[in-house]
Amino acid sequence: MEKPLAIVPIEQQPKDTVSVLKMRAHEVDFPLSKDDKVTIEQMKVMLFDLQGVGLAAPQVGIGKRIILVYIPETAALLREDVRTYPMHTL
Repeated sequence: MEKPLAIVPIEQQPKDTVSVLKMRAHEVDFPLSKDDKVTIEQMKVMLFDLQGVGLAAPQVGIGKRIILVYIPETAALLREDVRTYPMHTL
């Protein structure tokens, strides 16, 4: 069973700790590995639960160049100039 993803809190990082948020993320090889596919699926679930807008792998403790963008219809309730954007993985 995969370990669930969690957001890496910046303000709770000890000053002497090297955070994944401060390191250069690694490129992703294609075709995607099984681990990368699992990571992307977990990030999609998390982003849907958070109701958008974007999520990068380092934000969940994974030092890879994986980004998801999703702007749901509910975002239009917060601002007038918002366009919905389906889930995209970059």
